[in-house]
Amino acid sequence: MTFDEVLGQIQDLLQREKRVSYRGLKQRFALDDAYLEDLKEELIGAKRLVADEDGRFLVWTGSTTVVSSQLSVPPSLLLRRLRTPDSKPQTLDARRQTLDSSRPEAERRQLTVMFCDLVGSTALSTRLDPEELREVIQAYRETCATAIRRFEGHLAKYLGDGLLVYFGYPLAHEDDAQRAVRAGLDILAELPHLNARLQPTVGAHSRAPLPSLGSPATLHDALMARLDRLATAKEIAQLSATLGREFSYELLQAISPLDEATLQKGLSQLVEAELLYQRGLPPQARYIFKHALIQDAAYQSLLKSTRQQYHQQIAQVVDERFVEIKETHPELLAHHYTEAGLITQAIPYWQRAGQRAVQRSAHIEAIDHFTKGLELLKVLPDTPARTQQELTLQTALAAPLMATRGYAAPEVERAYARARELCQRLGETPQLFRVFLGLFAFYLVRGECQTARELGEQLLRLAQSEHNPARLLGAHQALGLALFHLGEFVSAREHLEQGIALYEPEKHTSMLLDSISSAGSGKRPKSGQRH
Repeated sequence: MTFDEVLGQIQDLLQREKRVSYRGLKQRFALDDAYLEDLKEELIGAKRLVADEDGRFLVWTGSTTVVSSQLSVPPSLLLRRLRTPDSKPQTLDARRQTLDSSRPEAERRQLTVMFCDLVGSTALSTRLDPEELREVIQAYRETCATAIRRFEGHLAKYLGDGLLVYFGYPLAHEDDAQRAVRAGLDILAELPHLNARLQPTVGAHSRAPLPSLGSPATLHDALMARLDRLATAKEIAQLSATLGREFSYELLQAISPLDEATLQKGLSQLVEAELLYQRGLPPQARYIFKHALIQDAAYQSLLKSTRQQYHQQIAQVVDERFVEIKETHPELLAHHYTEAGLITQAIPYWQRAGQRAVQRSAHIEAIDHFTKGLELLKVLPDTPARTQQELTLQTALAAPLMATRGYAAPEVERAYARARELCQRLGETPQLFRVFLGLFAFYLVRGECQTARELGEQLLRLAQSEHNPARLLGAHQALGLALFHLGEFVSAREHLEQGIALYEPEKHTSMLLDSISSAGSGKRPKSGQRH
């Protein structure tokens, strides 16, 4: 329908029913806020057939006069009405007198004002087609408006891609400040699901007192006030927050002391309070905290001793009963054992998590996991077992460092140098060959070919002492490369030819590169190999 057709239908509706709500008009005619404002301007300002009541309703007047002192008419409209075509010009004093007599009594309001804006909207407009941009902005506005209406806020104005919102006008509530916070959190939670490119920023200012709860000093306090009103459900939220942002009903039930009926009732309360989202039905249901801030508030409200107890219980239950999680997400077990203070149990899982990450080429994650394991080792007593564990983690860490920062990065040298020091402390270890090979690659790529040659010679002596053909092949390859870069081509050819003589395609891959990469990946050598 055209604008005039919609206007005509609304005018007929108002003439019949005398009084309609803005929400009703939006539902009946699928109007957005901007379209509704245009219609109001036409009906109230231009045609003077209706009046606004309390910012919520349109009332049919059929004339240009104000029908009731309860009707809230904009001052600009009153000024336009002071002079009609049939009236004589009024003096300034007469206008003021007429305006004062028709103006409603002034009222003091405590308002919470919220402003929402899109981050990087200018850059977004350069990347999108104008039609696509209009659709994205329109969907963003509708999502914001829905969240604002849910908490009975008043969307006062659109400012480009910004929104100015009042809580406390025209409807006042004792908890308007909290309503603004909750509306803001809903907007932050909903927009990423609408479009990953939309990054809103929300700010609110309030001087409104909250007699029942006291004014929240921080957002954390406001969220905790919501949790405190939920009694048993609060304890469920705290236990769930220990599991993480997202969790399954099956795992929560396994660690919860509550019976099934009480647990499901508490979860339903959290969903109804819009603290959790639910997907599916128990026992296959999954839940996610609506916002990370909600999870953090619930988690931080736990005593440290209770928190550690929950983490220990979760780790033990997963370790014993949830084999798939244990195998596919060892970092979860590592996290829970760490937070429980069970360091000895946590370190092997950090190592396993790092190895799985390397196998997926998730090298940044791998570095994080291996580093966490090394940090935890610092609190353990200095024993041969601890030294061996650190050696394993240091050699494992070097491979993803090479992949992300380069073979010649200082971090790579530090990891391998520390590993060599640990090897010397332990004596001859199976990892010594890999450590020398890693250091060889570091110095060769840095152009320190003489140091690389010395390491190649050490590799050769070590492989000869072990009588290991696979390692001997790798040592000849390494030494041959170092000599080649030093310009000693005859000697380089001798070692490379010896390596070729040892090479068997069905048994060996590229020994140098494969040995370096497998040092940190946790991969086993292929058949016939022993690195």
